[in-house]
Amino acid sequence: MKRCMESPVRSLGASVRAWVTLFGWSVVFCQTGIFCQRDAFCQEPGIRPDELALVKKAEAARVAAIEKVYGAVVAVYGADQSEGGGSGVIYDPAGFALTNYHVVAGAGNQGVAGLADGKLYPWKLIGVDPGGDVALIRLSGRDAFPYAPLGDSRTVRVGDWALAMGNPFLLAEDQKPTVTLGVVSGVQRYQPGVGVNELVYGDCLQVDSSINPGNSGGPLFNLQSQVVGVNGRASFQDRGRVNVGLGYAISINQVKRFLPDLLATRTAQHGTLDAVFGQRDGKVICHTLNLDSPAALAGLQLGDEMLEFEGQAITQANQLTNLLSTLPAHWPVEFQVARGETRQTIAVRLLPLPYGDAFAPPVEGPEDGQEEEKEDGKPDRETPRLLRGEDGFRPAEPGEIGDVEINRGVCELLLARTRQSLLAPPGEAFAVELHDTLLKDDRPVGEQTLTLARDGRLLVEVREGEARTRYGFDGQTYWSQRGVAPAVRLSPAEALAQPLLAQAAVLSRLLQPPAREKGKGSLLEGGDKVNGAAAFRLDWTEAAGRPAFLWLSSLPDAAEADPVRTLPVKFCVDREGVAPAVMLEDWRKAPGMLLPWRRRIVRGLSETPLFVLQTQECLVLKEVNDATFAAPQE
Repeated sequence: MKRCMESPVRSLGASVRAWVTLFGWSVVFCQTGIFCQRDAFCQEPGIRPDELALVKKAEAARVAAIEKVYGAVVAVYGADQSEGGGSGVIYDPAGFALTNYHVVAGAGNQGVAGLADGKLYPWKLIGVDPGGDVALIRLSGRDAFPYAPLGDSRTVRVGDWALAMGNPFLLAEDQKPTVTLGVVSGVQRYQPGVGVNELVYGDCLQVDSSINPGNSGGPLFNLQSQVVGVNGRASFQDRGRVNVGLGYAISINQVKRFLPDLLATRTAQHGTLDAVFGQRDGKVICHTLNLDSPAALAGLQLGDEMLEFEGQAITQANQLTNLLSTLPAHWPVEFQVARGETRQTIAVRLLPLPYGDAFAPPVEGPEDGQEEEKEDGKPDRETPRLLRGEDGFRPAEPGEIGDVEINRGVCELLLARTRQSLLAPPGEAFAVELHDTLLKDDRPVGEQTLTLARDGRLLVEVREGEARTRYGFDGQTYWSQRGVAPAVRLSPAEALAQPLLAQAAVLSRLLQPPAREKGKGSLLEGGDKVNGAAAFRLDWTEAAGRPAFLWLSSLPDAAEADPVRTLPVKFCVDREGVAPAVMLEDWRKAPGMLLPWRRRIVRGLSETPLFVLQTQECLVLKEVNDATFAAPQE
């Protein structure tokens, strides 16, 4: 008689089931008192009250973390809810929400969004990043939306808990999101893209939280209720639709760098050095270089060894590729190379990577970095809804602003929030007087007194050695006076070109009524780097003067969870910092307003310091004579 042998896996499974059954009955017997006198197992104490309390506390914290941001998770649908679909997350009470590019590629440029309150809200596309698979939409239909704060993906570690929320398989008929809990399985992962530089997942997070079709674009949360990633890709067993515990999320720090471009209604592009590095003898060596590229013109040569990029030591060529894939076009970078015994630090802006003729991903996004294949073996690249030109709409050409009116509206919102941050609730203070030390090379060389009124009028008095200089703004006119010479009237453009006046004039202009910002000049150009962090760059050109640019802090400190807090961080009369730029730092509360206690005057992409104004004392003035701000009469 022939006997069949079970596979080891099946035998093991049967054994496990037997032991589980035996253990279950043992628990029952122990709880009922049977065998308790004879079985040593039953003599072991159960979970202690203090241990149970810790378990319940952790459970309560997890539930609270979910409840805090549950209402910010979005179910994204197309206009007729029949084409496209996915998830998203609102990060701003004004209704701005993040999702995947491949979600809106299928859904189109507008649609409806479901929230946990069970209601559907209209949404409209603002900007797209085909290279990084990110899109920005804006919901409408209420004054303020629930939102989730954006965290810091640099703090994510392997083993951290990870909450994925979204609308898998479009199950949520009541619009309430599905929540899955897992751990971070890997960080700084790289998943190749499709097409021409599209859907590249660089420096991404790998999680075993269940991510299924429909989860695309939804948030990945830590247990502090902060968004640390945007879910977008998963591996499925046998190319079916069953999750096998391999999900990938775009790091939120990458998203932050691209948010200003998305808010500017741009089709964002990723950056390149226009050079290729490879591994050779344990070193990362430049083996291909466009000799007309900014990097080559700044000193990079074939055969150079990459030592450090953006403050990180480079030991692998793949590491450099991973880092570069997360940076926008025109992003300023600094890196160090070695050529023999020579070390050189190079600062340049990245060039844009091109897209194909029609940047069109598969509607449901790629799996395992591959495109879906048709029966003929060729990738299915059917043009998705977003790129069909329906209703006369197509995303902006790569790198271009798509909708100037929306852009100006976003710009005005940012400036209004900046004023709200600067102007604390009115108190008794009419003006403040700052007493500053003027520093060069960290040595005191002079003093400054800055008087600034809540309505924007100002007086700057600088003493450096025997030299005396005064600048002022009386509410209508800027002026300057050197020593005892007659005062000279300045146009707004001339005033903003004077660093010592500009460091006060930029605050003065922001304190003035919002009506002054409307019209020509206030346009959101996109993103830039200031002090190593992402920032909004605004074209702040005066209506009848030379160009002027203002940089605002891009995003709030995640610990404060307040996206409406926006502060000016830099001002210059040119984008590249050829002229001296003013850095506004160390913001502190004063009665009636918020002020920067340190103003650095810098130059160039590397923000090389020229001199510093450091506040030593801030005095509150309950009243100031109008003559204080007026130009001296002859």
